Amino acid sequence: MKQGLGRRMLTFFLSLMICFTSLQFPVFAAENTDISSNASEESDLSRQLNETGQKYLVTLEDTTTGDIISNVVLPIGQDRDELEKSFAENLNPNFRLVDISEYNEVIDESTAEGSSDEDGIQPHVVETLFDIGCLVISASEFYNNPSVWNGMFVIFDGASVLLPFVPSVSGIVRLIKGSDKVHDSMTYGIKTYRELKKESSILHPAHHIMPKKFSANFGLNENDMFAIIIDQADHIKITGRFNSSKYGLRDKAETYSRSFIKQQSERIYRDLYEETGDDIYLFMAKFIAELGEYGI
Repeated sequence: MKQGLGRRMLTFFLSLMICFTSLQFPVFAAENTDISSNASEESDLSRQLNETGQKYLVTLEDTTTGDIISNVVLPIGQDRDELEKSFAENLNPNFRLVDISEYNEVIDESTAEGSSDEDGIQPHVVETLFDIGCLVISASEFYNNPSVWNGMFVIFDGASVLLPFVPSVSGIVRLIKGSDKVHDSMTYGIKTYRELKKESSILHPAHHIMPKKFSANFGLNENDMFAIIIDQADHIKITGRFNSSKYGLRDKAETYSRSFIKQQSERIYRDLYEETGDDIYLFMAKFIAELGEYGI
């Protein structure tokens, strides 16, 4: 099931990516309906990612504020010198490149099909990136606004930038740029609960976007469902709504259809957004409505 889902998600997200051929293109590309072209693009990008391997820690300074900005970057088709030249030629003049150094974690293709136990560390390999999804932004967006993407792991190919573990829901760039909560959550990304709970805390728990109660309805293990790091207060609000009689989800999970669970889950998040104006709820409503896959 995981391989099938991976192929479906990969095709979906690559359809958004393949039109990025210059820095002037808009944030999201139009869908390409050529299936053979999509398949070729999938193979080529996966090959490039596996062949590149080496990550770099890029450190920038915002010269107007003195803030230090860091990103772990996985460049495609660029070594360290070429990456440094790319920053020198394109970076917003209000930012200064401080350092580019090798990052001590390398993608290992041999681990791509590996598994981990409850206490192990799941490797962040190509299959995982595309199973969960990537946000695609233009390279000019990254160069012009590096502070927005501070702390996020990016894949850099010179024409477009991918933010792994950030799904391409509509308007996600605006949400990240406009909401501190969404931005902070996206620095952790969207990962399985198994992975994300290791980075969570009491004040910032890992939250199942689709409640774990409904894992069996979607053929999933609750630890393999997608999660997001949010504030404890938001987690409590959401849990209260799902337990409320208003939305009709209090009975045993097996009594509900997938479509009803999806409909009511989106409604809960949208109601919270309309009541609070908090974009973190809008993000989760869009995730439920637009992606349709809630785990791996």
